[in-house]
Amino acid sequence: MRLDIFLKRVGLIKQRSVAKQLCKHGHVKVNGRIGKAGRQVEPGDTVELDLYRERLELRITAMPKRNHKRSGGTHFYDLLRHEYKDPYL
Repeated sequence: MRLDIFLKRVGLIKQRSVAKQLCKHGHVKVNGRIGKAGRQVEPGDTVELDLYRERLELRITAMPKRNHKRSGGTHFYDLLRHEYKDPYL
């Protein structure tokens, strides 16, 4: 499954176009390397997201078949790290 579609389906990003922009600007890494939106991801891959107010690191455990809300999408990954950051610093 494409990285941008995975992020949308598990509810981490609400719009696929936003997921593409995050990838384009280097805010998403897969297995330690900059992740392009079209990169194929699979269970076992580690994804790092650098968002406006938080930084997430997760390991994919399964592929969703449909879209989920953020709370329901947690069945498809294990959260390895979650940091809040102050956007004003």
